[in-house]
Amino acid sequence: MKWRNHMLMAGSCAVLLNMHPVEIIYCMAAAALPDQLEAPGGERITAHRTLTHELLLWLVPLVFLRFFSNLIPGSSVSMLVDRILVPLHFRPWVFFLPGVLHLAGDFLTPGGIPIAGRKIGLGLFRTGRPAEYIVTAVFVLWAFVHMFPRFHI
Repeated sequence: MKWRNHMLMAGSCAVLLNMHPVEIIYCMAAAALPDQLEAPGGERITAHRTLTHELLLWLVPLVFLRFFSNLIPGSSVSMLVDRILVPLHFRPWVFFLPGVLHLAGDFLTPGGIPIAGRKIGLGLFRTGRPAEYIVTAVFVLWAFVHMFPRFHI
């Protein structure tokens, strides 16, 4: 997917998950992170859709922070996170959400994403083709209707 569509779909998904505006903005801003990590500073360090697109790299920390973050209550890390992030209405598991959403978008393409070393994709559309923009528009429209219930059809 094109980075613009990753950004719009990540923002739409964050809206559909009823996230705080700060979290929605972060999800949109970090939506291309897996691609950006392949070439930090413009110097490519790994091939496209390899290591940085491994689903478990993003999903395991997201699930752990979402469901098991209370295992470290009272630790200095926990208190620091609460002091910094809670006033911003930013939950720690959200750090990994844009990566998971990015991979979900790439999963829709024929190139797919690596899962346990094997590339898997739905092949719904090719990157940059009209179908990619149509799928993105559907998500944006869905989020818009979700945000403004009076427009429900």
